[in-house]
Amino acid sequence: GPRARRRRHPMQWGTATAAYQVEGFRTALNRSASVWDAFDTAGVSSVVLPVRPDGSPRVHAGQSGATADEDFERYGESVALTLALGMQAVRLSVSWPRVASFVEESDGLRMVPN
Repeated sequence: GPRARRRRHPMQWGTATAAYQVEGFRTALNRSASVWDAFDTAGVSSVVLPVRPDGSPRVHAGQSGATADEDFERYGESVALTLALGMQAVRLSVSWPRVASFVEESDGLRMVPN
């Protein structure tokens, strides 16, 4: 059979975050609303309903990511914990609405830096 390919770089173990689940501080630094805010907040969006058709909430106990893990201010602790666990890499995630706002125009959306 064909020879196995050798990796050019050894595999590294690490951790990763997803912005909405860890960031918190929903309105800090002019962050605009995201689709996740609409998903877990009643009445925010007509695109995503906060309840299922049967009336049950989409998010357990009506929780939201408004507080989350507060990684927005505590990212240093997250990195230290990752290193203490012996991980070799960390991928930090930042939500797009924190970086830019999206303005609806006749020909689509335009990104505006915050």
